[in-house]
Amino acid sequence: MTYGWAILVVLIVISALAYFGVLNPENMLPPRCTMPVGLSCKDYIVLGSAATDNVTLKLVNGQSSAITVTYFNATPGNGNPYTGWCSSAALQTIQGNVDGIVTGNCSTLISNYVAGKKYRWNINLRYYSADSSAAFTKTVSGELFAPVE
Repeated sequence: MTYGWAILVVLIVISALAYFGVLNPENMLPPRCTMPVGLSCKDYIVLGSAATDNVTLKLVNGQSSAITVTYFNATPGNGNPYTGWCSSAALQTIQGNVDGIVTGNCSTLISNYVAGKKYRWNINLRYYSADSSAAFTKTVSGELFAPVE
């Protein structure tokens, strides 16, 4: 009988921890931003406020020549309960081996998100080498897992 009560108490404690999110693996994972070879995320921020709803990436162009970014898009990924997108169609040139910042303004209100909670975003970026023309545009994909500020 004593063992039964002990097992019941352990199950209640585990249930309470799971209910309050302590055992949620996403809370334990660090934020990250992954991009394909040639581009890398140096920094990132997801802002949600009444005045500003956007996703901003600081990218490092690891290629020897400059690139011209023609399009940036961030859409909610797996586990992200919201719909919508954050995008920018502004042209920006990032020199070779230099940082550049791309920002997507969001159609969904990130201010509705829970501040401090991490959400997953699918990143799509279109660019072409400054040595060529827009006819040679490449599309690359990445992922952002970051908290809302």
